Order: sequence, then structure tokens, then C-alpha cells
Amino acid sequence: MKQGFTTLATHEFFEDPLRARAAALEAMSLDGWEGIALDAPRAVATDRYATLPMVLGRRIGLAADAGLNLRRDTLLAVTHLERNFTHVAFAFDWKELARPAKPVAAVAPVGEPGGFVSSFTPLDLRSRVPGLPWEPATLSITALLGDRSANRVRVKLGGALPEDPAVTAFVARNRAVAYPRAVWPPRVEGGVFPLYEPPAAPGGGALGITGSFDAGSVSAAGARCVFRGRFRLPVMDREIVRERDRYDDELSAPRGAGWVDVGDPRATAVVPITLVFVSEERVGPTVVRLQVPSATDVAPDEAGKPVEGCFAVDLAAIGGMPRDPGRHRLWAFSGEFQAGPWVLSVTA
Repeated sequence: MKQGFTTLATHEFFEDPLRARAAALEAMSLDGWEGIALDAPRAVATDRYATLPMVLGRRIGLAADAGLNLRRDTLLAVTHLERNFTHVAFAFDWKELARPAKPVAAVAPVGEPGGFVSSFTPLDLRSRVPGLPWEPATLSITALLGDRSANRVRVKLGGALPEDPAVTAFVARNRAVAYPRAVWPPRVEGGVFPLYEPPAAPGGGALGITGSFDAGSVSAAGARCVFRGRFRLPVMDREIVRERDRYDDELSAPRGAGWVDVGDPRATAVVPITLVFVSEERVGPTVVRLQVPSATDVAPDEAGKPVEGCFAVDLAAIGGMPRDPGRHRLWAFSGEFQAGPWVLSVTA
């Protein structure tokens, strides 16, 4: 069964590279198709294969493509869904962090249709993403190029042999308490930012993340760059804050009791949201990993229930503001949800 922009079945990614190339080129030749796209196998047996092959396709108009370099500018965003952790990495090797001067944009003659730049590139996700766990997991994957985002593909990592339920239960019982993560950035006594508040009108609405900058243009030497967001996301079991009960501190609580001090007594859940800046002036991303509290009423057995919250963070204060003059695009990731881009202009 296929899931991306080609007609490839899972086994063909491993067994027939020429078929993969032909399928990608055929898909990119379709009239009206423009952008970047991914395809990948739906499942990979980690005890049988050592790679995770993917196909990256691009078909972009000449004017839009001017100044972009597929091998220099493409980033991969890979979310480990069981951990709600987003890895961000270069799709290809690139050594120079500074970009060359921008070329003049290619413009089609008046009355003539513009041309397109098309390319097909196979890649191995495992070799491109440092620290990607090669273990049973579910990955949600996309690619970023300029202001474009590819489709998201899902890959299930797992062994060819079924897991032993007894072993899985034993590991779960004896796992040290480590989640949720503490709220970050933490509240500052007497400080203005960060701000964490419940929505003014909680309940209902679509799942996802919304946001905006207080100012769309800031100085590179500026002291403040505030991004405000709101989320409504299905909570994971590991993100729910358990009650402290009768235990005086975390060390005296037995394993599995589940209480962790997240640094916010009002929090009922702490949701990871990863912010990724993509720059027009500098190669490579700026990544900010937020741990945002929610005060939605949620019980320990209600994993999957939507939780909500609002936040405002000063990216300049936490080292997350790009300082290179130019245009920067901000994306947000949490679980299978992605939002953006929001544009920030930085002046000299």
C-alpha cells in the first residue's frame, strides 16, 4: 500500500531502486503538480534492515526556485510519535553555513508560461538524522524547503518478530519516572515572559497550533522577540501530570507512582512544542524546544483527550531568535501536528 506521491509499495523501496526512480519521475510529470513531496515505506523491520529509504521530489517554478538550493536548504523534520520529540536535520551534507549572494530571480517572458525545476533524490533517513532511535517506534516525517513543506509520511519501525507482552509489561513497570518534562522556559518570578494561560474561551475548535509574532520585524540587536501561540492537542499518557498524593518528594515516591515536579503547580499536562526557524540568509535551522503547560482538566487514564493552552515566549531571551538580518520562517511541531510558517524579518 502506498502513502506518498509515488505509486511505490513498501517492498519496492528496498528491492527495486530503478522502479523507485521511475515512479518518482512519473509522479512529478503530472500537470499542475508543484512543490516538494516525500514518499517512504509504511513499515521497516529494524532487525532485518539497517536503512530507511525515502524519495524526495521537487517541482518548483523557475522564479520561486531562484536562490533555493535543494541540497543546501532542505531540512527533514522527523517526529517520534511515542516520545513526541521532533528531530531536525539536513537532508543532505552541506559544509558552508553562509549563503552566497542571491541571484537575480528568473522571470518568464511576457505571454509565455514559466518553466519548472524538477528533481528526484533518494535518501536514507537513518543516516541523515543523528540520534534517531532504531527501535520500535512510529515516525511522522516531512521536509522543509524555503516556505514550502512536503506532505507528511508515517513509518512504523519494528521487528519482524512479534514483541513479547510480558517483556513489554516488565519494562513499563520498572521504568524510572521521568515524564512529563518540566515546563520550559520556566516562569520567572516578577518577569513578563514567559506567559502561560488557559484560553479565554476553552473547549471546542479544531486540533492544532496557531500563533503570531508581536512584531513582524525586529532588530538583530533587539532585546525582545515575542511569539504567542495557542494549542489544542491530544495529550499523551507521558504528558499528563499525576497527583503528588501523600509523598513528600519525588525520591520517596515508589517507582510507577508517576509524580514528577514540572515546576508549575497549576499544570495538569505539559505538552512539547518544537519551533523551527528556517532562514533565507543562513544555512541550517534554529530549533527551540518548548515544554508548555496546560490547565485542562485531564485524568491519568484520559490519554488522547484534547488539552489546551496559550503561551507567550520571548525568543530573544532564551537564545531562540535568529540574529542574521533577513527573512526567517517559523514552523511549529507537536506529535502529528504542524503549523506555520510565520514570517519574521530581522533588520541590521
